[in-house]
Amino acid sequence: MVNITSPEKPKSPLLGMKTLTQTDPIHNPTTFEDNHPEIFGIVDIGSNTPSYDPSNFKRIEYVKYKTESKVIPDNISILKFISIVDKLIKRRESTDQFVVVHCHYGQNRTGFLICCYLVEKLGWSVKEALDSFEVGKPPGVKHEHFKNALYLRYGES
Repeated sequence: MVNITSPEKPKSPLLGMKTLTQTDPIHNPTTFEDNHPEIFGIVDIGSNTPSYDPSNFKRIEYVKYKTESKVIPDNISILKFISIVDKLIKRRESTDQFVVVHCHYGQNRTGFLICCYLVEKLGWSVKEALDSFEVGKPPGVKHEHFKNALYLRYGES
């Protein structure tokens, strides 16, 4: 996990990652929470029950918001996601704290929704958002239809 930044823009309050796994010795809720004091919230946008037990978090606030795999979120889903993130961010104690977003692999839906937030709430261009997400979560948004949907949504080319 790398913080998403742009040279001309403030750092993103959102980070992307793959889903945690309860039985993974490193990428499980307890170890993740212990190793990442900068994370105060997780928005799980996966369509399935998580492969970890969110009740294991003692400090991190977990929010489940199901989205459909391989499908570009519709306008209502995007607005609801932005509202969820805004509510979480209002509760953070400093700008050095972050919300993690994940679906299964943390690439396409995760990247799409993070980019929507960066464009709509922080004023980034689509290109800045996509480029920054790629730096933070290589290889970035992989499926072209997700990228194209961002450019169409925000009227950029």
